[in-house]
Amino acid sequence: MMFFGNIFGTFFSYEFKTYGLDNGIKDNVLSWAGSISALTQAITRLSTGAIYDFSDFRTMFFVLFGVNLLNSIFV
Repeated sequence: MMFFGNIFGTFFSYEFKTYGLDNGIKDNVLSWAGSISALTQAITRLSTGAIYDFSDFRTMFFVLFGVNLLNSIFV
């Protein structure tokens, strides 16, 4: 379950530039997207750690899995 919960995010973080350039998105826009993604990831990791102190793993995992599912559908 952890594998399928992380596979899209991991694959997309390595391949977004290749797909973006193939679809005609400018390189500087993709660089900004990567930078914003890194900042968002840092904030999310800190907040997830704080939420984990007050919640159980199962609840947090299903919320994150739902967010990941919505992200992969929209992309």
